[in-house]
Amino acid sequence: MRMTLTLGLLKNLKGEIPSYMRREFLPKEVAYEQLKKVTGQDFGMDAGLWEKWVREQEASGVVFRAPKE
Repeated sequence: MRMTLTLGLLKNLKGEIPSYMRREFLPKEVAYEQLKKVTGQDFGMDAGLWEKWVREQEASGVVFRAPKE
């Protein structure tokens, strides 16, 4: 199963993706800023709150897409 955009950002915020995984790794601060941009929400750097909210949204069928630059 492929990781969704928001779950990938969440894993980075939680520090679960090591820096040697270049394609997936983002510093925590960058992951936080991207989560805010993609979702329109702001739970600060609290990965637990983000995870709860993201999982609820995805369980209800919400799909987040990367914003167009």
